[in-house]
Amino acid sequence: ATATAPHRERTRRLRENLQASGDMSGRVLRVLECFKDEGLDLPLFLWALSWNPEFPELVSGGKARYARTALTHSIELPEILWRWNRPLRRHCVEVRTRAAHPIFESMASEIVKGTINAEMEKLAPALQSPQEDLSEESLLEFNWNDTASEIRAVAPMTWALLRSAAYTSRQEK
Repeated sequence: ATATAPHRERTRRLRENLQASGDMSGRVLRVLECFKDEGLDLPLFLWALSWNPEFPELVSGGKARYARTALTHSIELPEILWRWNRPLRRHCVEVRTRAAHPIFESMASEIVKGTINAEMEKLAPALQSPQEDLSEESLLEFNWNDTASEIRAVAPMTWALLRSAAYTSRQEK
């Protein structure tokens, strides 16, 4: 989505208006009170809104679709997710809230494994060689630069992870 998409523009205007009003906290607290009045809390609200097949009217309904699109394409989403992963410390306590870090770590692991498996399947033909092609001469003529270029092109996440594991930040410079 572009920065000028309607949902992004709407969120930008709403955010500017709320910041100008100086009442962001009060409004959020009133919305949370509305949740309570409706017998909802934030987890149930997001669970129902997030493409839950138990609620087809929320999956296909225009208002719900617009709300999801506004969130998933928002400039704010990365910041929201980072904060849920590692929230700020409370001023009165030195201990950081545990938050959703274990969940994010597990999800990230599953996503990366799935991506690497898919990339390795695409890369497999380039890494296979018929037995009769394996000779001392062919192994000595093997071009590592061509292979590295192909891995970078076909399996960018796999390449990035292997590169990150092999090089320190100082070596990268």
